[in-house]
Amino acid sequence: FSTGVLLYELLTGEKPFIGNSFATIMHKVLRETPIPPSELNITLPTVFDAVVAKALAKRPDERFQDARACAQALDAALAEARQLTARDDP
Repeated sequence: FSTGVLLYELLTGEKPFIGNSFATIMHKVLRETPIPPSELNITLPTVFDAVVAKALAKRPDERFQDARACAQALDAALAEARQLTARDDP
């Protein structure tokens, strides 16, 4: 989960859960889904949204089970983003 928070911040420059108090932030962590990163960073391909969403899943069993799985998902997203960019280039 903490890797997802860090990844979100690196991709967007924003924290995924913001509030005026610890209680507010914890409520958001437990109950709310953050804005997809590609909506905050319009230069970011949407393929990264699914990776971040999985890393920030509320239920631990829905998250990446280890660093290798997370890295593989990021590699796949990067490869897909590169393919999309190559198709869009004239």
